[in-house]
Amino acid sequence: MILSVRTYGTEHPHHPTLVFLHGMGGTGSLYRPITALLESDFRCIAPDQRGHGESAVVPDGRYDIRAYAEDIWETLDTLKEHRVYLIGHSMGVRTALQAMSIAPDRVLGLIGVDLSLTPSFGGGLGAPFLNFIKNLPESFPSRKLLTDYLALHCPDPSIAAYLRAAAKGPVSGEGLITFPFSVEALRKTIEQADQAPIDAWLKEGLKLGVPMLFLRGAKSLIWSDASYEAQKDSYQYPPQIQFESWPEASHGLPFEKKSDFVVRIRTFVKDSAELRGAN
Repeated sequence: MILSVRTYGTEHPHHPTLVFLHGMGGTGSLYRPITALLESDFRCIAPDQRGHGESAVVPDGRYDIRAYAEDIWETLDTLKEHRVYLIGHSMGVRTALQAMSIAPDRVLGLIGVDLSLTPSFGGGLGAPFLNFIKNLPESFPSRKLLTDYLALHCPDPSIAAYLRAAAKGPVSGEGLITFPFSVEALRKTIEQADQAPIDAWLKEGLKLGVPMLFLRGAKSLIWSDASYEAQKDSYQYPPQIQFESWPEASHGLPFEKKSDFVVRIRTFVKDSAELRGAN
């Protein structure tokens, strides 16, 4: 499936391409404040993943993680982009890792933000998060009712903020508020998430020398501290993989720490190029 995309920056032989993969319930447009700070030196591509935004209509009805990843390569082929950096947040981390496993030679580096490297969906929030998504209404009569609902039912304030930012409709007063995604698509995605062999994909990438950086918000409820420490310890030896926990950040790290995130992307690209050159 060819996705709807937003592209920023210009094609230039010395400008690497960054592909931003949003989390569940988001769209590529959420990355605009970040790409605006990078487009002078990079080509930035921010697709709406299947079931989201302008890619909401999914003809084949598939929501398995391989379908999400195949979309990325099919879309990049139409844009004549061969080798890229993949930057995934939350659900986008799974898409990025699966895309790497399909075509590792096309991945110059991978940044994964705040998702536990295990198949279980919802991470540290577990069942409460799954139940929240499964029971989420398709629309609300006003933004106030949306805000009140999220305050009462969403188990993570950072996810509530993410959904409020993504919601479409009047910013105040009465008026229908909708989400830029199919709630049914989210439910189907959740049902199949546990089938993702994330550990196998990651180890395959390490074996092939793909540079990887995994960032966690220290206040995140999705990637728990215990899970983060265990996973960091299990992958601490290969030089091409790094783990960082950022103080004062939660699950919304890329947007909460926008300037720092942009700097870290720049240094990661530079370090990855040097690492490839050394090998």
